[in-house]
Amino acid sequence: MTPSPLFSILIANYNNGRYLREAINSVIAQTYSKWEIIIVDDYSNDESISIYKELELNDKIKIFFNEKNEGVGVTKRKLTDLACGDILAFLDPDDTITTNALQLMVDVHLSLPEISLAYSTHFLCDSDLNIIKINDTVGPIATGETYFTNTNGKRVSAFASFKRDKYELTSKINPSYLSAEDQDLYYKLEEVGEFIYIDEPLYYYRQHPGGISTGKNVMNAMRWHNVVRRDTYVRRLRSKSAKNLTKKALAIHHEKFYYWQACIEFENKKIASMYYSLFISFYHGGLYNSIEKIKFLFKPLKYLFNKKVSISKE
Repeated sequence: MTPSPLFSILIANYNNGRYLREAINSVIAQTYSKWEIIIVDDYSNDESISIYKELELNDKIKIFFNEKNEGVGVTKRKLTDLACGDILAFLDPDDTITTNALQLMVDVHLSLPEISLAYSTHFLCDSDLNIIKINDTVGPIATGETYFTNTNGKRVSAFASFKRDKYELTSKINPSYLSAEDQDLYYKLEEVGEFIYIDEPLYYYRQHPGGISTGKNVMNAMRWHNVVRRDTYVRRLRSKSAKNLTKKALAIHHEKFYYWQACIEFENKKIASMYYSLFISFYHGGLYNSIEKIKFLFKPLKYLFNKKVSISKE
């Protein structure tokens, strides 16, 4: 890697025109100047199109378009294929980065050539990007663990940057994933290199109703994360390339998700769906948490004695 590597900022945009200028401007304001921005628009129909016309004047910004809405997996895979940088990082179009984010990442990658990924924590912000707090769920991986098997509850998140040469050693971003593609990428990258955590918030994460981690999108993200865990487990079982989850630990992840889904469906009075999710939870977890689940079986009975509420049949 050269002393001044090209840094590619990758933006997958779909109808985030109201925030896109702020994301772009946070890159333009960087203290590190050797960067490019690659945008792939996933068939937006908002004001994003007019913003692109302004950005065309900057030769460091390259814009590409999907001919139909393809989803995040296809779009982010295309972004990495189009990027020319030695170091790559994703920036969501509704978020921003601190002015020193790129310089700190470059310094770390140059000083530690063996690592595949460097990541920091981030600010959790409101819809106007006012800081609420630092996200304390992001942090270093437990000693002796991998991110996939980490037991200390800390996770990898934005701002995360990775070396192109390490990325090329993986099977790359899976275009079939509709969510959790970032987690899949992290699991793959730790199979080809170490991670380093930067204990400083370098990213402003905007929380708003349309965000991918808010409202109904949370359940979808969790469902896809379970798919990613399963695929990672199978890949590592075959290749033995990195520390793997046990079969029991993987089952517990699935058990927790379906139990949580059953709780949500109960609150939404979707009783048939609730029982189905509970059955799947029993299937994966066996006796794990069985007392709570058996108690849960009888919760819908309260609806039988409440004429104001009708049981949903699905």
